[in-house]
Amino acid sequence: VWELAGSPLGTPIAVENTASNTSIAAYFVTLGITHSNVYWGVAIEHIRHGHTMSQELADCFWKPTDHFAPWLDLALDPAGNPSIAYQNENGDLRYAQYDPGTSVWNSELILPQATNGSWRALAYDSADRAVVVNWDAAASQLSFWRRDVADSWSLHTIAAGTDLQGNVDVVKIHGSGFEIYGAAGTTNAIRTYSLSGSDWIE
Repeated sequence: VWELAGSPLGTPIAVENTASNTSIAAYFVTLGITHSNVYWGVAIEHIRHGHTMSQELADCFWKPTDHFAPWLDLALDPAGNPSIAYQNENGDLRYAQYDPGTSVWNSELILPQATNGSWRALAYDSADRAVVVNWDAAASQLSFWRRDVADSWSLHTIAAGTDLQGNVDVVKIHGSGFEIYGAAGTTNAIRTYSLSGSDWIE
C-alpha cells in the first residue's frame, strides 16, 4: 500500500465505479524523499469488494516539499477507461488518459503554470469530448476547457471576477449540458452555473 501524500487541505482522492463492480481511485502518493525534494506520483488503484486488484502510476515527478497543491479529478471516458485532470510540480494543468491497447497513460498539457490551489473537475460531453473546469484564483476566472482533438484544448470562460473562494467541486452532466458548482467566499453560499446554448447562466 502506498503512502498517501499530504496537502494543506487534506489528501485529495477521486473515485469512479466501473461496470465490472470495480472502483477506481486516483490520488497522490509520496514515493521517496531526497534532501528538500519529494518524489510524487499520481496513483491509480483498482479495488473490488474492498481488495486492491492493481496499482499503477499515471505520472510522477520531483517537487520541493512546499508550495504544492495536488488537486485532481477522475472520470471514465465513454469506453469506460479512466482519465484524470491534475496539476504537476510546475503548476501545469494536465489531462491523462489510459490507453488499454498499450497499457500506458498518455498525458497532455492543458494550461501551463496554472495557479497553485486552482480546483478542477473532469467530465465528458455528449460528443465524447473531455472537458475540464478550472478555477484560476490569480485571474479570478472560472474556465471551461474542452479537448477538441488530442493535445488541443479550447478555452471558454464561464465567469470572470466572481467571488468564488476557489472550490469547484464537480462538473455534472445533465442531458447534453453541464452544471458547475462552486462555493462563494463572500456569501458562504453555493453558486451554480448551467450551460444554455453558448452562454453560462448563474
